[in-house]
Amino acid sequence: MVQWLLTSFVDGRAAPLFGLLFGYGLVQMTRRQAGPGGDPANARRLIRRRGLWLIVFGVAHVVLLYSGDVIGSYGVFALLFAAAVTWSNRRLWWVLGVTLAFGVAAATALQLLAAAEASLAVGPTLLDSAALRASALIVLPIAGLSVAPAVLIGIWAGRMRLLEQPARYRSVLIRVVLIGFPVAALGAQPVALQAVGLWAPDSVGAGALAEAVFAATGIAGGLAYMATIALVADRFGQRRGPVTNALVAGR
Repeated sequence: MVQWLLTSFVDGRAAPLFGLLFGYGLVQMTRRQAGPGGDPANARRLIRRRGLWLIVFGVAHVVLLYSGDVIGSYGVFALLFAAAVTWSNRRLWWVLGVTLAFGVAAATALQLLAAAEASLAVGPTLLDSAALRASALIVLPIAGLSVAPAVLIGIWAGRMRLLEQPARYRSVLIRVVLIGFPVAALGAQPVALQAVGLWAPDSVGAGALAEAVFAATGIAGGLAYMATIALVADRFGQRRGPVTNALVAGR
């Protein structure tokens, strides 16, 4: 039961949430760099520079500890799509549509390679283990593409200031929660049932399709979690404790 719940509501749903917040953060970084008198080109250079450092840390993490690192994935995105923060909304959505198809395919491929990655964790010696894990770096560009859809949506959300102005977008956020969670849960069922041994794909194609649906609907789950965070923050932000009330009254 616990495994079913985790697969339905957490696995493959928390990662898109991170991607959404990463994209949102890129917009805020751009606003700071390209404020009054600022140059958007400086923001793009900063994003690429930080993306390069993410790749460096990601590669080190893969070689030294874990072949399934995701830090480098966001570094690859930052290098390739740094200009996305200054695109028009029309271009942003057009590129999002293209990357969604390729991103889901990339995420599906990574999921299908997960079992192989597990065998890359340990070798006869520490040096052998590092070499085995380093071989997983070949999929880093694919991993960067797999996070692109969520990050691009996060960039759009940052432009709209969804997290900064939740009261303004309350009805939109509520709809995202009411639609996003069911879509994510339903899309996870083939993989969730497989995880608890209640279903098994009868072909490689069926397994790949299940992973593709799981990856695509994971973005809906990430959006639902982000909307929930915004609504909860707005709710508690409107409450005033006795100390706050006393300070306001004493002004």
